[in-house]
Formats: sequence, C-alpha cells, structure tokens
Amino acid sequence: MTSDDPVEPVPRRIPAGVMMSSTRHEPRHRQAEVLCTDQGWRQAEILAWARCQAGWAALIRWPDGTQDWRQHDRRLIRPV
Repeated sequence: MTSDDPVEPVPRRIPAGVMMSSTRHEPRHRQAEVLCTDQGWRQAEILAWARCQAGWAALIRWPDGTQDWRQHDRRLIRPV
C-alpha cells in the first residue's frame, strides 16, 4: 500500500438496501474502535445491530458524520 492509498475500514461493507428490512437492536456499547487498512484503530459510534446473512452487522457512524453497515467481526470491531 502506498501513502496515496486511502485508509478504509477493514470490516466488509453491507449495502443499506440489504439491511433495510432488518430489525435493529440497541447497542450495549456505543463507542467502538474499527480496524482500518493502515492497521490503525479508528473511533466510531455503533448506532444499531441487526442480523444479516453472514451473522451480525453494525450500523456505524464515522467521525465525519457518514454512516454505513459493516459485517461484524470481533477482531475488527471492538468496544472502547
């Protein structure tokens, strides 16, 4: 990876349309850290959890205010 490559979260993104009809669950811990492609951990806020075909997904709000669904993997998303 070169320094020009953007830093991206490692957990797989799940399209919002796939998660639209999923029942959302309140997170026990809202503050989390997410592993990124530069091997650094970034702060994020968990807005909701929902079941998906791969197990569980987290709706994450990033520091810039954007949000998206990411497949949960405890090695890649951890509570603060």
